[in-house]
Amino acid sequence: MAYRLAVLIAALLALFAAPTQAQTRGQVLLYDTPTVEGDRISVPVYFEGVNALSLVGLSAVSFSVDEPAAELSVEREARLNHSLVILVPVGFGSDVDLIQSTLRAYTSAYVQPDDRVLMMTLDGRGLTRTETSTPAELADAINALRASSGYPLLAQAIPDALEWLEAAPDDHVPLALVVASYLNSGEDRTTSAAFAGAGYPLHVVQAHTFRQTSTTPMQQMAANTGGLFIDNLRGIFSQGAPPTASASLKVLYDALAATRDVFTVSYRAISTALDTEPQVTLTAQLSLTQAISVGFVYERAFQPPMAAFSQQTIAPIRRPSSGPTGLVFDNEAQPVNVRVTFPDNVPRRVVSLQLEVIDAETGTVLQSATGVNPQQDTSGAYRIDWPLVDFIEPGRSYPVRLRVTATDELGLTASAEQQAAVTVAALPPTATPTPTATFTPSPTPRATATLDATEADSGVISPPLTTGQATLSAPPTTPTVPPSDTPDTLVGILAGLAVGLAVVVVLLIAALIRARNRPAQTATQGDAATVGLSLMDMPTPLPDAPTVDPLDMQQGRNTIYGRLLVKRGLPAGEVLLVREEFTVGRKADADVHYQIDKPFVSPRHCVITHKRGRFTIRDLNSKNGTFVNGERLQPDRDVIVPIGSEVAVTQNLVFELWDKDTVVKVDYQGEAVRSTRITQESGVKTNTGTRTGSTVGGDFDGEPINDDYSPV
Repeated sequence: MAYRLAVLIAALLALFAAPTQAQTRGQVLLYDTPTVEGDRISVPVYFEGVNALSLVGLSAVSFSVDEPAAELSVEREARLNHSLVILVPVGFGSDVDLIQSTLRAYTSAYVQPDDRVLMMTLDGRGLTRTETSTPAELADAINALRASSGYPLLAQAIPDALEWLEAAPDDHVPLALVVASYLNSGEDRTTSAAFAGAGYPLHVVQAHTFRQTSTTPMQQMAANTGGLFIDNLRGIFSQGAPPTASASLKVLYDALAATRDVFTVSYRAISTALDTEPQVTLTAQLSLTQAISVGFVYERAFQPPMAAFSQQTIAPIRRPSSGPTGLVFDNEAQPVNVRVTFPDNVPRRVVSLQLEVIDAETGTVLQSATGVNPQQDTSGAYRIDWPLVDFIEPGRSYPVRLRVTATDELGLTASAEQQAAVTVAALPPTATPTPTATFTPSPTPRATATLDATEADSGVISPPLTTGQATLSAPPTTPTVPPSDTPDTLVGILAGLAVGLAVVVVLLIAALIRARNRPAQTATQGDAATVGLSLMDMPTPLPDAPTVDPLDMQQGRNTIYGRLLVKRGLPAGEVLLVREEFTVGRKADADVHYQIDKPFVSPRHCVITHKRGRFTIRDLNSKNGTFVNGERLQPDRDVIVPIGSEVAVTQNLVFELWDKDTVVKVDYQGEAVRSTRITQESGVKTNTGTRTGSTVGGDFDGEPINDDYSPV
């Protein structure tokens, strides 16, 4: 018993000491493409040409990656097959029974159905090859082993063995195993050099009873290739029926089985670098002195950002008042605050923030504004201003839906929507006095006659006089004379008639003035009360409309679909849109319907389309861009343009787009160009906004410029 224990200890010491002398070219390889699930990275790897014993104890602490990672774990699974060469020299004096039990202990528990096994037997008759595909065939070859009377050389089997191993499939691990009782000559000791040169570990098991002189050479032969050595003296490590491996022999066989394993290294990437295809190195620490690595690349998937409105309620109010040029509002823009967060905890810049204002009833986009490189405030929110210049009808509420879209520097976007409303207050009442002509005639004087006693007795009464305000009375001693018979009485009557006629004339003139002034005054009061304008704010005559293209008139295409009113960059006037698809550009041919001979305008710059009562505009991949309300359009994309919008061909030429029916007044006087819409139904004038341009008319000033010129 003590002897067997000593042998076991010696065998284990030899097993663990032998690999320290190995000269291996081991490598770790990718078994499959790394996979990504969220921020979880999984990398499957396997090993070739390494010390098999070091694979048994590999765990999560044996692996590392060179990028910030967390929660690293390892799963191992036997996915690979073996291509195993077994070299069995059975010369004179070999312990065939121990060799057979050693081999049976492996074939009964470790050979898998898909393995390739080549058993090469060397005896006095020469080399016998038995390639088996099933454990049963291998068992038959083991049972056929017989000792010979000669001393075969192991070296004669090496070339065939290496050639067979080279032909192993990609999913097979090449292995070589020598099971013998002794080495016949020094030449056999050098056979390991061929395996070491090819990168195949050679594992050796000495099954014997008294051949201790070959133990050290056989141990050195395994160590030279990075293989393992077991001294199965008297077969103590392969006993039973059927034989099973135990102790150090089992350790060897378990190590060979570990070469089948694929190690899936999984970890969570916590790097804040914005690298969509990071290059990572995976390192496996096989021992204190040996570490091997493999590089890999994976597609890192960043999660899209999340956007949310900071304000729970967005309901701006505009209060109008009368100004020199029309209505003036106290609120021109509403700030909208948006918070952007990143679920993957990788902070990055927000490169643009787009705000779209959508009609709540029709779903039509009324406005669109984009802020580039928005900045965060102290609370971490981004701000974009919502212009309110399109909401101008007093006493009306506009229900809308706001949609904000945030784009980060990786091109990932997030959107959020919220209901909102714009309220335009009613106009304050305007007190307009109504002039009234009033004439108050003086009271008509009456003459009072005084009767004396004589007149009373005689019954003669003097008639009242209408001349003057004095009271006339006849002398008591003078007889009374009828008024018609005296000159003074006639004069008084005529004077009274003249005064009465003058009063009537004055009253008639006053009534006539009131009758003539009342309609104009009423109309003026209605207009001023409606829009808050004085009588001096009457619209100036519109610029003369340009005539329709004679070519269009000849071909019958004189239908007007809309108009472009010049705001800046060209002489005052308007361009009639006489085609459903109206092309603007510098090129003079039939495809360009409005030619602008400016060097910064592209040959075919943009096209305005009228369909189903609405206008769209498309930039034809121009060099200097097309703008709507200050926002540059993406090339080759139709964008709906509301009536009254500002359309710019480059940033130098600015127009306003109107339909064919709306009456618009444009004031070109002064530096500020103003436009006013006048509706046909009520005569109400509506201020559409005032914009002041940096360039008013004139030719381009500077050197000759080609099509690549860009003022932006």
